[in-house]
Amino acid sequence: MAGIGSRLIEICVMCLRWCGEQCQRLGNELAPLADLRIMLIVLAVGGSLLLFADAGEDVVRQLVDSANATDFQLRPDNAPIFLRWTVFLLSCVWTGLNAWYWAHLLYKTAPGATMEQPVWFTWVRRFLGVLPLTFAIIAMPLSARHGLRDNWIAVLVFVAAAVLLMWFFLARDRIAARMARAGWKMTEVADPAVPDRGPNTIFRGDFWFVYVTSFVSLVALGILCVPLARTYFAWAMGPAALTFGAIGCIIPLTSMVIYYTRQYQIPIVLVGIWRS
Repeated sequence: MAGIGSRLIEICVMCLRWCGEQCQRLGNELAPLADLRIMLIVLAVGGSLLLFADAGEDVVRQLVDSANATDFQLRPDNAPIFLRWTVFLLSCVWTGLNAWYWAHLLYKTAPGATMEQPVWFTWVRRFLGVLPLTFAIIAMPLSARHGLRDNWIAVLVFVAAAVLLMWFFLARDRIAARMARAGWKMTEVADPAVPDRGPNTIFRGDFWFVYVTSFVSLVALGILCVPLARTYFAWAMGPAALTFGAIGCIIPLTSMVIYYTRQYQIPIVLVGIWRS
């Protein structure tokens, strides 16, 4: 009996050790997601508000009803309604592009990132890129009074935008290669004698993306801090576009915070919750 007991204990220890090794291996595989924690949280919150909150449902229903009231006639009094739909579409694209590319930049600039991105991480980035449009596509028939027949045109437009965005994500490397062959100087190299630094080389386009998205985000969030300007800005954009546009503005700024603080291992999410 003692031999059987000791054998069982040995088997349990081996099982626990194996589980620990697998958990550690899984944690190492999923380590790139650690830098995306704030991005994932704000996207999940925005999607939840649009899909499950009564306020989000009312916002989308108001957009759908306003579009139905126009009968899709191009008249001057319908211009603000079409403008709000356009801004809503653009805000979803803006947020998706930020999620897709800032995830790319955070991976490239991670300490010790010398390997190419894993395939699963590349597809996670692409999924995040079309996630805002996907939220909108799902929310429209759910929030409309008569289901899909109320807004099938808008759904088709958003589906087309999501397909085009995914095509761009898939074709981005080919586009960059063609630009390089056409003579575009894309690589930012400290030593001109070194032509390339591997799969995580920082390009000029990366810097421009950081500059442009950070500037636009700071300007938009600055406007929202000014009472009178905030009112006119919110009215012009509409609540749906404002929500997803704000998420798109949060992503660059929080990604910059993560980039500059990750070496100190500061729990950014816990600090943000405590400050709020």
